[in-house]
Amino acid sequence: MDLEKLKNGALKALYVLYPIAILFIVIVFFPRWVHAGIIRKLVLTPDKPGIVNLAFGNATAISFQTKPEKLVAGSPTKVQIDFLGKDLTVTPVLPNPGNLLIYTGAGRYVILFRIVSESQYDDVVEINSGTKFGTRPLKLDRDSFHLETVSAEFKGRTKNKKRDDAKFQVLISAERLEGEEFSSFLSSIRKIRCDRCALKRDDGNLGLICAIPVPFQIHCQSEEFRQIKLVRGAL
Repeated sequence: MDLEKLKNGALKALYVLYPIAILFIVIVFFPRWVHAGIIRKLVLTPDKPGIVNLAFGNATAISFQTKPEKLVAGSPTKVQIDFLGKDLTVTPVLPNPGNLLIYTGAGRYVILFRIVSESQYDDVVEINSGTKFGTRPLKLDRDSFHLETVSAEFKGRTKNKKRDDAKFQVLISAERLEGEEFSSFLSSIRKIRCDRCALKRDDGNLGLICAIPVPFQIHCQSEEFRQIKLVRGAL
């Protein structure tokens, strides 16, 4: 009798645990299956580049409203680009894949490539234009965006005021620093001001615009910190 109850209990436990085990195996060992089918939409303008996430061994499809007429890859040996009708597929070949200038009948776009894990890459990215036909011409000194990791080091105005060093991704052009992560960082600091750079707000996002080409170190201060040092090229 006890043996029969034990068998029934084991069967019930197996019935409950089996689907959980299958789900765990799929999520852990087959992340690409879980990830497949996701379409991410990007709205771009000549002044607003977009980030596309790539993963080694996987192709990312980029869909346009009109067929691209010309492509200019920042690092042509590091990505494989193939046309598929009015769309294209991008596969990373080497680290640091750089950016891509794309010319279409509706305008010109700047796309920055970022390498991520297989469970985080973009399957399909749909590009939409945020401006009407007839955008301003390309200016290489302003539009050569690239993505960098920037670190922030803090020194408080008092001994008790401390904050851990931070790292974040920043879109950098000739005199500008911007991007979602950088905007969140700036928003977290009260009354920040930086040498030879001024805060700017664009579509609700904060960034910096400098009087000189963006230096490798920017010295700032705030209400709480006597020194905030921003350093480009952080590892």
